Amino acid sequence: VEAGARVDYREQSVYRNIKGVVVQNDYQFTNPGLSAGLLFKQDSSISWTLNAGTANRPPSINEWFSNGLHHGTATFETGDSTLGVEKAYNVIGGVRIQKRKLAIDASIYYLYIKDYIYLIPDESPVLTISGAFPSFAYSHVDASFKGVDLSIDWDITRGINLRSRNSLVFAWNHTGNRYLELVPSPRFDQLLSY
Repeated sequence: VEAGARVDYREQSVYRNIKGVVVQNDYQFTNPGLSAGLLFKQDSSISWTLNAGTANRPPSINEWFSNGLHHGTATFETGDSTLGVEKAYNVIGGVRIQKRKLAIDASIYYLYIKDYIYLIPDESPVLTISGAFPSFAYSHVDASFKGVDLSIDWDITRGINLRSRNSLVFAWNHTGNRYLELVPSPRFDQLLSY
């Protein structure tokens, strides 16, 4: 059994040019976090884990004050200076089976984030002198992520190996009562090697 606590402190200053006048905004954040974990070894080949925790994340500068073209992604982004701190609560359970020729790792998780900050796609593009760009705006919603990860390594026979990596995640926007946009699709990677 293990448990932990931490406190993150962050100070940041923002200097903005508003109509020729430099405006300074100072921000301070104190964010506590807690975690607890349990590892249970059933025998020499099977172990179970259970972890729970909380965390907080303040907005970054671009999430507050973006207002223009993001050249790295070729998108037009708009920030929201009213965004607050994200508060996350998670639970993860897992099992590991380690035999001589077989290793299986499986985990299931649930993560709830109050005031989850993300980019919402806009329906209409923004026209600039360089062309039309997809438009996104930073916003916050209450969201939950739940999923399953499964990893298998199996030496089937001498020289033949199977590696399987699988991941499913479902994200729900509780504020809008719909699925959350821009979440990775299910992933299934299978490799049979000789």
